[in-house]
Amino acid sequence: DSRRSLLKMAALGVAAGLTGTGSSLAQAAAQAADESARPQPGDHLVLDKATPSKRPLRVEDIEPGEPTLAYPFDMETDTIRSGSRFNKVVLLRFEESELPEEVAANAADGVLAFSSVCTHQGCDVNAWMASDGLLACFCHGSMFDPFDGGQVVAGPAPRGLPVLPISEVDGEIIVASGFSSAPGF
Repeated sequence: DSRRSLLKMAALGVAAGLTGTGSSLAQAAAQAADESARPQPGDHLVLDKATPSKRPLRVEDIEPGEPTLAYPFDMETDTIRSGSRFNKVVLLRFEESELPEEVAANAADGVLAFSSVCTHQGCDVNAWMASDGLLACFCHGSMFDPFDGGQVVAGPAPRGLPVLPISEVDGEIIVASGFSSAPGF
């Protein structure tokens, strides 16, 4: 018991020393929570790169036929929500006239957003099979139909990809509401 207490005190001392004060530790914890929080209405989307840029994505940044990976970005707190891979989204751009009405309701000028985490075992869904019109996960062959709300059409995935409803404001892509279901596997 005394050894465990000593280890706890040492860990707290190191944490306090690294941050300078207890309030800094609380701020760091809050920042980590913000980074892991799921997309929120009003968040912008930014490119997923090794060092994500804080430049909000615009509709014209999304190339037709090219999946684009992105993270939500809270401009008010200057926080990219990249603390959880379950926040990563895959964006696809189509002509608005190609989208069924119920799918277009969640799109921003023809841009659709889905969780990029495969519902089978969590691999990245980041490939576009143009000949079939499907999003694909190459780990185990699951395929998803963006024209049918991300429903699974092939492979072992047990359910479709969660949809992230988005909108367009002054050309920028904005999160309209949270994921349609929990992302992940």
